[in-house]
Amino acid sequence: MRTTPNTERTGRVAEPTRGWGPTHSGSDLDQGQELAIAVDVDGVLFDHIPYVLRGFRDAHGIDLADEGLRYWDFFQYQAVREAGLTEECVRSVLDRIETDPALHERGPRDPFAARVMDAWKQAGHRVDVVTARGEISREVTRRFLRTNEIPYDELVMEAETKTGWDLLVDDAAHNVLAAADDGSTALLMDQPYNRDVDAQGNPHRVHDWVEVARLLEPAAPSPTP
Repeated sequence: MRTTPNTERTGRVAEPTRGWGPTHSGSDLDQGQELAIAVDVDGVLFDHIPYVLRGFRDAHGIDLADEGLRYWDFFQYQAVREAGLTEECVRSVLDRIETDPALHERGPRDPFAARVMDAWKQAGHRVDVVTARGEISREVTRRFLRTNEIPYDELVMEAETKTGWDLLVDDAAHNVLAAADDGSTALLMDQPYNRDVDAQGNPHRVHDWVEVARLLEPAAPSPTP
């Protein structure tokens, strides 16, 4: 994301002042309120799915798409269990993706994300990029953000939890459910592996960044697509 962050941390647990409760939408908020916003990387900004599918096929001859790509936990896939893959095997596939410079020179999952995040920052909101990726992938993650001109304030690596922000945009069900339970507004970016989650209130399911932008007006002004 294109703007150099003010600071970068590892494993941050944020403690911003809250102002957005779990039953609120953007229209319920004071337009002058400054929000602390957290945005995930994989599945939200970076389109990791094609690389994950290819990684498992190339390394282990497994096609996760055969089972609908419907599980977040790789060990729920029958093919992974039958192949006897270990946690180390799975981590190796993911590490290769998350540290590959060439993949991170490519475009984002949704080009509109950069415009929305820039509008948030211009409106005075704090926008952090928060990921569970390991510290080993910090440089390529920064490269991806810079290449695609995605603005942010802080890049948080190895995030064990994603609570403490006013708003979270993430594709992991456990993260958005925890954030919503903690009092944040949580947006679940739609993916095959999270469609078993009831996300009609808080968390709220979104399919792209146009939906994100429209949902948060007028508290977090966004550009027209």
